[in-house]
Amino acid sequence: MNELWNRLAMRYGKIRENPMFRVIEIESEFFFARAVVGGNPITVIRKRNCTPAAIAELHLVLNYANRCI
Repeated sequence: MNELWNRLAMRYGKIRENPMFRVIEIESEFFFARAVVGGNPITVIRKRNCTPAAIAELHLVLNYANRCI
């Protein structure tokens, strides 16, 4: 796993692997983070109870910043 997936696992729980579909994922209270084996790119699927605070925290973990051009 790469550093980003290690950070996600430290915050949100164990990485699960599905070798049949060659997918890795972490399920948290507010979302699923999913990627093909190798870890990139990551798809985040929000759950219905996802809050703006949960998204802001995920952005910090991902080191993602919104940028207006």
